[in-house]
Amino acid sequence: MGSRWHEPSPPNDSIGQFANTVVAIGVPTIFAGREFSGDDLREYVSRAEDGGASAIVAGDHMNWYNPTLECLTTLGFVASLTTLPLASHVIVAPLRQPFLLAKQAATLATLAPGGFTLGIGVGGEHENEFTAAGVSTSERGARTDEILEIIAGLKDGQVDHVGDYYQVESAKLDPLPPFGLLIGGRSEKALRRTVKYGDAWSGAWVTANRLGRSITRLTELSNELGRKDPPSVLVHVRITMGKDEVSAWTDASKFLTDHYNADPVPMRPYTLCGNADDVIKGLLEFKRAGATELIVTFAGADQGKQLDMFCSDVLEAEEALRGEWPMSVGSSSGSVLAGDRQ
Repeated sequence: MGSRWHEPSPPNDSIGQFANTVVAIGVPTIFAGREFSGDDLREYVSRAEDGGASAIVAGDHMNWYNPTLECLTTLGFVASLTTLPLASHVIVAPLRQPFLLAKQAATLATLAPGGFTLGIGVGGEHENEFTAAGVSTSERGARTDEILEIIAGLKDGQVDHVGDYYQVESAKLDPLPPFGLLIGGRSEKALRRTVKYGDAWSGAWVTANRLGRSITRLTELSNELGRKDPPSVLVHVRITMGKDEVSAWTDASKFLTDHYNADPVPMRPYTLCGNADDVIKGLLEFKRAGATELIVTFAGADQGKQLDMFCSDVLEAEEALRGEWPMSVGSSSGSVLAGDRQ
């Protein structure tokens, strides 16, 4: 992939920075067996903000097993509801045209009071999504590399690009507010993409041990590619709260089965289940592995109830968390989900 990497935008603490972030909350965008309205989303965002969330994120699926909302349209609606930073976590990049995706990111960064971070990944869990978009899953990595090259160039100025999958001529973003670039994925290629292009990397479907190994590799790759500071590290944690681990997993397993149309057992190591003490213990394991920020979504039938339990029972124990986890971010650009404002 070469040795060139794209320097993240300089920091500006005047808007949207949250140096003591504990957690970003993911809003539901997939609805298995139930309806969901704009009023429901408005209430959820309000409860998350009142409960102590430091950012709002939305996931991305286009042709899923269940009804689903499109990510960036959802975040455009959320931008009218909150001053918290927003992020996509993560856009399935190969399903998108790169200039349009960059324009949508710049528009959200312009309109969202707290800033916006574009989180992207290769996707691939559901082949029907790619078939619907006319894209082969075998091309998803190469397409993502090309998309990142184009978007990184657009953040710097005008782009003329002729590649294997995309041709972009005389393209520029105007307005061009700074916006963060977050890369998701667990593979070696994902880590290399992050070092070359990203302000931050987000680990998903990882244990604390796997996260720690990936952080070590990010440092190695940063040295190899001549990057001064390694990317910031976030971790996406699926949480199900209950009176104990057993009852929480009962709730989670049904949710995961419906959500992913799959056996939930392989997902058990990546789902944090239990009461507040169990959850805090699990979160601190990620801290000790090296994560600086958290992205939380809930694997439970009643998303609102899960959110309320987490905010009241875990975020209210923030001081206990801070005893071992002073959430001051080490990134040169501040908290990456806040985006950079100039």
